[in-house]
Amino acid sequence: MLEADLRPVGARLVVEVVDPGDMPAAIAPRRIRVTTRKAPDVAAGDFVALQARLLPPSHAVLPGGYDFGRDAYFSGVGAVGSALGASSLRRRPARPRYRAGCLRP
Repeated sequence: MLEADLRPVGARLVVEVVDPGDMPAAIAPRRIRVTTRKAPDVAAGDFVALQARLLPPSHAVLPGGYDFGRDAYFSGVGAVGSALGASSLRRRPARPRYRAGCLRP
């Protein structure tokens, strides 16, 4: 999780998607902004698992009005939505080990 905005009722989380589940990786958003009804016991940097209903970021309603879709695009947020049920903390996944080397033909 990148950001956690805890509120009196619920929270707004910006989450980096590590495993999109059934969604093909080619169309999965890199980051999502999700709202929850209950404030979870999480902080920025935690790994969480959750299910969410996602939609594309909305665009300006009026010409010249605030364009959330534009701001979301430039901040890397590809979808917004609400969490379905509770989120759960997960362990930090092990980083893959990469080996640098030369490939010979």
